[in-house]
Amino acid sequence: MTDANSEPNYFHFEHLTRFLMQSASLEFVDARLAQNRNFYIHVVRVSESYHRVGIPAQFPIIYPNITATNKSSSLSDILEEIIPMLNGLVEGSRLLGVLVPVTVPVPEVRQLLRRRGWQNYFVVLDKENFHKIERGGFSEFEKIISTQQSLKVLNPYTSHGPVTEDMFFGREKETMYAIEKISDHCLVYIGGRRIGKTSFLLHLSIELNKRGTYNTFYINCEVFDSAQGFYHKVRDLIMDNLVTPTRIGRSMVKGEGASVGDAANDKHRELKGNAITNQEQFASFVEEVSAFLSGKQIVLLLDEVDLLVHAHPEMFKALRSLYMGGVIRCIFCGERGLDNAVHDSDHSMSNFGDVQPPFRFFLPDETSKLIVEPFEYLGIKIKSESDVIRVIKENTANRPNLVQELCRRLVDDLADRIGDEQPMGKRVITVADVARVTSAVKVERIISARAHQPYFDVYIESMWGRCNLLARAISILFEPGDQVTPKEVLQKMRKEKFRVTQKQCEDALGWLCLYNLAEDKGRQFRFVHHGFRKILELRTSAEDMLISLREEIEEKVSHGTV
Repeated sequence: MTDANSEPNYFHFEHLTRFLMQSASLEFVDARLAQNRNFYIHVVRVSESYHRVGIPAQFPIIYPNITATNKSSSLSDILEEIIPMLNGLVEGSRLLGVLVPVTVPVPEVRQLLRRRGWQNYFVVLDKENFHKIERGGFSEFEKIISTQQSLKVLNPYTSHGPVTEDMFFGREKETMYAIEKISDHCLVYIGGRRIGKTSFLLHLSIELNKRGTYNTFYINCEVFDSAQGFYHKVRDLIMDNLVTPTRIGRSMVKGEGASVGDAANDKHRELKGNAITNQEQFASFVEEVSAFLSGKQIVLLLDEVDLLVHAHPEMFKALRSLYMGGVIRCIFCGERGLDNAVHDSDHSMSNFGDVQPPFRFFLPDETSKLIVEPFEYLGIKIKSESDVIRVIKENTANRPNLVQELCRRLVDDLADRIGDEQPMGKRVITVADVARVTSAVKVERIISARAHQPYFDVYIESMWGRCNLLARAISILFEPGDQVTPKEVLQKMRKEKFRVTQKQCEDALGWLCLYNLAEDKGRQFRFVHHGFRKILELRTSAEDMLISLREEIEEKVSHGTV
């Protein structure tokens, strides 16, 4: 690197970028995203095998160019100009880029960033950092980023929504089974709310696309109030991503590499513009465009199909016909609505796809990975690791979203406790930290994303999910390991003065199975609470909770809503 009195040119900046690429396993995306007399920007990406949590998949390297002969702009002015350009380039991260102030003293840069509140937007590399990266490679680059950035900025754990691919853990068996079966089968996955269905579908899309023989499309069906909306969404996804005029032209002349003529452009406009108002037109469209896709199989990953599957069964009849004709494959995800449809012999979903076991909680080893590996990337040490992991498992029931939620709070709490500098030596989490974060009394200062809910409220909300009131009452009344028939459940509920029928009890048991609080053993149901009762009673007594639930049910009965 040159000193502050040097007059570097573009080739010097390019040399530094190539040095970083070679040392830290980076790849060029754009060699010259933007440049003027005041700055140069190169966009790079992290090699897939080195992608880590907290580090964007791609990011810019920024070289402010302030020299003795070029003082028209201050560093502050340059960054003011650059920041709007960078927003949107780095998705899912507040880190906007790597700043290499070749001609500006680094202490001056750091002081400016702190003064302007930009310290979490940029990682600043000086000459010493370059030497460290040369010796230590990507792991040293990663360490520099985690040292300079706030843990809250780097915190990869999420409290809602699907996880990013680098935070996807577990589900290996489900993934491999789907990859093996999808060439010849459609698949159906049933699971409760916030159990990881969407994250699984997005992960599966990436894995299938890597094979090079599939074109996958993820579609959230929850947003559609009509079958036509779904048809148009599929059409737009296929046309925007796959069916180009070039492909149409090649198909028309049946020659590889043929030029695109007016006919191909006309056909592309026709396919993209045609209205699709019924299942016949939809099927005809998909059959026609499949001819342009060079043998790649279309796979529709259909999430949250519960409403559509009952409101528009004709749509699923069309999908079934396309599947039987070898045109598409489908993977369906949903809850009780989808479950009811696949078990209804009169519905087009009956025997449509292979129905998989309900989405389960994580296995203990999967939970351990989700705790330990991101902590390692963040430079966080776990004191008495086995004890901390055990306590986290006890407080999450190995439920993926709860592990994410609790670990997110632990990282944010640690960031608050150790202050702005956040030295690596103080990045330690203990059993006492887990106890404090899960306390229902002292959580106000550490809660950010989930409104102001104490952790145990989030826990109970996740464990019960959309279970109805009767299902919640049943989950309190029975002990883990109890194995009972619906009739025995009914008898116990009536003994507790709940006015319910056996059919209502059977429906409630179905909800508990969906949320992994019970298992269907054929003629009996076995309760598997995962410590749920114990944690519930930290909030209120089981007796008080039952009284409250009984009163709510009675009120609904009196209004004819149960």
